[in-house]
Amino acid sequence: MRKLVVGLVVVGLAVVIFCVGEFILGGYGCSDVPPVLKNLGVDFAPWDPGTGRAGAFIFARDLSTTSSKVFLEFGATVEWPGGTKVLPTFEYYVDKNADVYAVADGVVKYVEFQEETQDWAIGISPDPRSCWFIDHDHVLNPTVSTGDKVSAGQVLGKPGNWHDPMLGRTEIMIVKAVHENCVAYAPFKFFDNALSEEYQQKVWRLMSDWENFVGDQTVYAQENMIYAGCLYESLPG
Repeated sequence: MRKLVVGLVVVGLAVVIFCVGEFILGGYGCSDVPPVLKNLGVDFAPWDPGTGRAGAFIFARDLSTTSSKVFLEFGATVEWPGGTKVLPTFEYYVDKNADVYAVADGVVKYVEFQEETQDWAIGISPDPRSCWFIDHDHVLNPTVSTGDKVSAGQVLGKPGNWHDPMLGRTEIMIVKAVHENCVAYAPFKFFDNALSEEYQQKVWRLMSDWENFVGDQTVYAQENMIYAGCLYESLPG
């Protein structure tokens, strides 16, 4: 069902998302009703110094993570072998045995194995002909198949592979795609109104706890965020 590569590059000061391939949606007649997020895909909790845990997150000084963060925010700039990259995702480095949850109700559009990372990508749309999908990237032991109906909070699997023995990596990305045009949106742009404040507080707390743990109050630019963990509302194609 899905032959799509979503990428992002920085050109000068511009952020450009590009779609390569075909996401089979029924063309421009697809349904334009966005998903409604009800959680963030992994467990959040206040940091407990006694256990070194904050929900699914592990607080330890010898962890190997991108940019020395356990949570990479929407719009974070990172350095990769191919150059500078601006992330259109929420990216988590969590206990490798943690659960990964569906963030919204919907229908599974694809479950694809990724050779490079040896894990899976799971795409969930609000309905079979939606222009929208949520990409749960980097998942192991997937519990769903293409065509399955899922509910927010349903376990999709375990975090994907990462090169730290304690950690797995997983991501969520909210995308509207029509043919080869796509835009990624901040998760809180389409969050359930009754739950948004609760979950934003979880993200604010995680960022603050991590900064306190590492002793650096400048890890996250909270003052520039339009939602918790979101430096942009969207990253347009």
